[in-house]
Amino acid sequence: MCKVKSGVQIKNRQDIQNLVIGIIFRQRATYRIENILDIVSYYTRDSQYEVSEDDLYYLRNS
Repeated sequence: MCKVKSGVQIKNRQDIQNLVIGIIFRQRATYRIENILDIVSYYTRDSQYEVSEDDLYYLRNS
């Protein structure tokens, strides 16, 4: 498994996609999209790349 970027290391959409995928793969129990969105928001706090919740919902389907 690769190192997932977070915070200031996130520079583009691909970094966000990798973060979402990494979070999902690390879940030990069934997850809900709302929980994933909260975790992504936490790990993107200091990021220069801004992503809306609508975009995050789209990422889970792409």
